[in-house]
Amino acid sequence: MKRYIIIGTFFDMGGGQLYTRNKTDFLKKNGWVVDVYTGRSGKLYLDDMKMYEDNYYRELNHIPFYTSVKRQKQIIREIAGDISQYNEIVIESHKQPFALWGEMLAQYMQAKHVFFDLDEDFVEFEEWYYDFLDFKYERRELAGINNMSMQKIFKSHREIAEGKNYYLKFSCGNSICDINNDIIESAEEADINLGSISRLNKDYIMPMMKEIALFAQNNLQKNIALFIVGDCDDKTIELKIKEIFSEIKNLKVYFLGYLSPIPQVLIDKVDYFIGTSGSACLTAAQKKVTITIDTMNAAPIGIMGVDAANAVFADGKCGYERLSDYLQHICIEESKEEIRDKICLQDELLQNDYMKEFKNHMKFIEESENKKNYYNFQQRPLKHRAFCKIVSILGIDKCINIRNFLTMKLKK
Repeated sequence: MKRYIIIGTFFDMGGGQLYTRNKTDFLKKNGWVVDVYTGRSGKLYLDDMKMYEDNYYRELNHIPFYTSVKRQKQIIREIAGDISQYNEIVIESHKQPFALWGEMLAQYMQAKHVFFDLDEDFVEFEEWYYDFLDFKYERRELAGINNMSMQKIFKSHREIAEGKNYYLKFSCGNSICDINNDIIESAEEADINLGSISRLNKDYIMPMMKEIALFAQNNLQKNIALFIVGDCDDKTIELKIKEIFSEIKNLKVYFLGYLSPIPQVLIDKVDYFIGTSGSACLTAAQKKVTITIDTMNAAPIGIMGVDAANAVFADGKCGYERLSDYLQHICIEESKEEIRDKICLQDELLQNDYMKEFKNHMKFIEESENKKNYYNFQQRPLKHRAFCKIVSILGIDKCINIRNFLTMKLKK
């Protein structure tokens, strides 16, 4: 038998959760025994993932070395289970701490470990972690979600050779279904209907909302509606969004929360979607005018399927630095119908057939280094190992409380 372990996210809703749901579906249909584990808790929205609801270890959300060695071994043994019944085992991880756990688990199970980094925002890491990334990159066991991901990950720490910017399509498309939605169906008529499908705690959300507000202020003669699909644990974000639009009389906001599947009535209602990654591909595939924006600052990239082959990072080719100016150009100066007719559905980025796309994922794994070898975490600097030892003794929660206390004191 073949076993595939994913260390990712499936609670709450977003691109990562939808990708994991789609990937498990593909793997099961191709003869794999699939297990999914996470370190991130929340509400379960995807019924298909209910069978993994108990596969939660809070320690997975932090690097392994913040956990005692005894507890590390316990978690790894529990996830590994009976190894003897499988002739092939693959582990796929999606985030920084998950990747470190994935590597340790792979060594214990003598399995293949691929780090498919789903992140869009890459902070500066410690040098030892870049060494780990280098190790995975050289073995062709590291991939991003975009042709710019590798350079974003490594920054100045490594030059990425042409043709070696390893990335896989982030097939995280939601499904669309002909179901009722009272909020959408009872919405007031508007001259321009905008739509966004995203978790509300993404970095680009607030800059995007401010630019939409500016666009509305510049077009007071137009009635504008904004349909927001998504949510997050931090309920203050919705309040902040409402505050941004509170003084704008010609714009009405409809908060729809998490939706899966996406109602067809939303697709029919919205004139222009604004989004990134999988959500942009989803709406563009429906021949909806979809403005893609940078995941960090909401800078416009272009129209998906027309002049944008990138739905994650701004590349400066758009000609507009601000989303409000681009909205003015697209929504006011251009013809929606003419733009829609230009959307090329043959573009591979618009294909929503994840069963086909995930075959490329498996090919990537097959073409990676065959010889088993795992990163030696004992190479980490003594200073880091000593710090992690202190954290593992005191406990993560206590250390976080101490950090928050010191941060508050320094701010004063």
